[in-house]
Amino acid sequence: SSGSSTHLSAAAQPGGVAMSSSGGARHYAGFLNTFSLQPNLDTDGDGLANEVDADNDGDGLDDRTEIAGDAFSPITPSGVNTADSDGDGLSDADEAAAGTNPIDSNAGLRMLDIQPVSGGKRVTWQARNDRIYVIRAAPAPGESFNTVVFSNTVGGGSAPWFVVEPSIIDPTPDARRVYTVEVKP
Repeated sequence: SSGSSTHLSAAAQPGGVAMSSSGGARHYAGFLNTFSLQPNLDTDGDGLANEVDADNDGDGLDDRTEIAGDAFSPITPSGVNTADSDGDGLSDADEAAAGTNPIDSNAGLRMLDIQPVSGGKRVTWQARNDRIYVIRAAPAPGESFNTVVFSNTVGGGSAPWFVVEPSIIDPTPDARRVYTVEVKP
């Protein structure tokens, strides 16, 4: 190593390095992937150095997908070393499943408001117009969300993300009832 350049040699590697060519591409075999330049850099703490880890941040999206951004529509690259690129509490993989923008903390799948109305409650959530959403209710906090209140797609929103804030009326007036929203693939 001298100055800003580093020279790595395979001279001491058993078998040396073999090179073959086919169709203009060169293929190397021998010492490659046998060492790591930064073995202690392990962003997600899974025991694999980032250099050999396909998913540096452990968010469920491999690094190539995050760099390409093709898990999202529109294509949106996200951070390979940050499981939640926009810091909104949803991992980039969860944002991909929900169809929400991984780099906008104001755009995610979440409940926005629950307000009493005559004879029930108005439930409002943030969504995207090309997904199927299910709103479930539980009779009280800590109990199972086993009652489906709504299941369908929603429309509207502006390009490119088509984020909408739909609401439905749950005709059950129980004041203790709690809600959750989920997206179907």
